[in-house]
Amino acid sequence: MVAIDTDLDKQCLIATVRDEVALGGKEVIHALKKRVEVYLTALSEAMIKEYMDFGSRWNNREALLARGD
Repeated sequence: MVAIDTDLDKQCLIATVRDEVALGGKEVIHALKKRVEVYLTALSEAMIKEYMDFGSRWNNREALLARGD
């Protein structure tokens, strides 16, 4: 199992692999695309876990709204 990295720059690289059109080496590209699809499922779960805590500002939204922040 590969560790899931939520780095946004690395996500752009993964998207490039997923969306690319192979001009040669189609077998290699197809294998990479299959690996990326599995990785993307795990990545979506990791992103949700990493960013689902909105922090103290979200918890204090009523007070922030009341004072105009």
